[in-house]
Amino acid sequence: MDIMVILELIVLLGAIFVGIRLGGIAIGYAGGLGVVILSLVLGMKPGNIPWDVILIIAAAIAAISAMQQAGGLDYMVRVVEKLLRANPRFINYLAPACGWLLTILAGTGNAVFSLMPVVVDVAKSQNIRPSAPLSLMVVSSQIGITAFL
Repeated sequence: MDIMVILELIVLLGAIFVGIRLGGIAIGYAGGLGVVILSLVLGMKPGNIPWDVILIIAAAIAAISAMQQAGGLDYMVRVVEKLLRANPRFINYLAPACGWLLTILAGTGNAVFSLMPVVVDVAKSQNIRPSAPLSLMVVSSQIGITAFL
């Protein structure tokens, strides 16, 4: 391994570590700081900015924010909560299906985060380890986001 590769890896991991320690929006700023260090200090040439990807992400964030403000996300979570609480024995089947559907309807996998407390509560009430329905729901959410795109 070349010394430059090791230095680049140290800067990358350092930026990730600093961002995680600071939390919130500082994660993005730490990533930007890492890019500045890599390009100005270590002499790496940054690639082209992927504007189409950035704009798609911005549009998805704007849509989910509008849905959150309008109460749409809360409504969908209430509907899913009623379904899961009415059929708690089938949590391992219903949680992934609901996570998949919510992801497709919301357009982002982050919407599934609002279902997690409900799934944990229903699973614990049935003496089911919450890790099973949660992990199934996360995987189905990722499948849902690929179906959405």
